[in-house]
Formats: sequence, structure tokens, C-alpha cells
Amino acid sequence: MVGRYEKRAVGQSGGRAEQAGIEDYANDLRAVVKYLTRRKDVDKKRIAAAGYAEGGWTVLSAASEDKSIAALVLMAAPGSDAGGLVLEQQRLAFSRLGMTEEEKKAKTDLQMRINEAVRTGTGWEGISPELRRQADTAWFHSFLSFKIDAVVRKTRQPMLIVHGGADTGIPAHHAEFLADKARARKKPAGSAVEVTVVPGVNHLMVPGEEEEPAAGPAGASTRDLDPRVVSAVVSWLQARLQPPA
Repeated sequence: MVGRYEKRAVGQSGGRAEQAGIEDYANDLRAVVKYLTRRKDVDKKRIAAAGYAEGGWTVLSAASEDKSIAALVLMAAPGSDAGGLVLEQQRLAFSRLGMTEEEKKAKTDLQMRINEAVRTGTGWEGISPELRRQADTAWFHSFLSFKIDAVVRKTRQPMLIVHGGADTGIPAHHAEFLADKARARKKPAGSAVEVTVVPGVNHLMVPGEEEEPAAGPAGASTRDLDPRVVSAVVSWLQARLQPPA
């Protein structure tokens, strides 16, 4: 059985996405898990949670507090702190745009100022009101404040990390960043980590060297996930959540 739900402000879900942070989404996931544990057709000891991209952080946050989640699947999830990820993504964009070194430095400095202003609530002077409206949200604040090392340490669940080898949205080395943090946990949690990097698969988990940024994950709704991704997840879950004999 698969339980899937839309995030806030998507489909028929209420709320506004920019007003919710990672912990709000983690609470939503905990509510879904609680609902599943009450169903007679669900084995409450064999519930896994899967998260895509930044949704992986939602899964980690929920699992760090809810031990009824038995296993975690993190797909194309970031493995570094958010400030570093934002700057890395910015540098990747620069390389595609052919900007001068001066332009790159100016953009990077501005982004660092914005990140710091969001974190501290001060330093918005000289930053345009439009950029502040875009950045100064509950979501971005929670994203920049997320302590990934500390949250991963608090999880005890087995973990599958799946990444596309051609991912240019969140590059594939983030899979190993995450794995290193998870393997540093005390045993047996630290030894219950598996990484699968699928060659030729992009950030949308479909075959191709380039993503379709304008479409985002919704753009993949009419495209099949790469079978190797599906196989890796299904095989791992079957092995990890095998019912007792």
C-alpha cells in the first residue's frame, strides 16, 4: 500500500506554501503516518517514508522524532547545509549563462547577503523589496536554518539514498554527503545505509542529461521514472521491511 498526499497549497491541499517551514511539513508527514498506523490493512511496524529533493529533509525531520517510521528513502535530496547548496546551485547556473567573473561575484555576494538577512532578520538595506518578498518567507528561513547534521544523527532508521548521476539541480555528490552523515550514526543505524546513483538520470528521476527547470517535478508527471530507480527502491524496501517468517 502507498499513501501519497500533496504538500500545502498544491491540488486540494489548503494553506500557503511560503508560510510553512520544514517542521510544518514534517508534522504533516507525522499525521499521515499516524493515520496509517490506525488502518487495519497496514502493518504499523513496516511503514517507510520517501521524500524527494528538499522533501528528503522533511522525511528526516519527521523520522528523527517518530520511531513508527521504519525506513527512509531519500531521492535527489541535498546532503549539505542549505546556504552552501543555494550558492552551489547559483554557480551551476552561472556556468550555463556565460557570465563574467565580476557578474558572478556580484550575484554571489548578493545571495550571501540575502541568506544572512533571512537568518538574522537584519541587513536588508540595499536589497530590493521584490527580492526580499521572494526570500523572506517562513519556508526559506526554515530551509536555511535546517541543521542537517544534527537531524541525521537523531534518526535511527535504515536509509536508502537514491540519486541521478546526471542531476544538475542537486548534483550527485550530495548522495555521498548524506551517506557520510548517516554512516556516522551509532550502530546499527550507521551500518544500515545504502546509496544508489543511477547513471544518465536527471533531477526529475527520468532519463536525460538536462532537467526541465520551468516544469519542475510536476513536469515529470507524464514521464515514467527510470525503471532502475523504481527497481532500486522496491528491492530495498522488500529486503528491509520483510515480514517476520
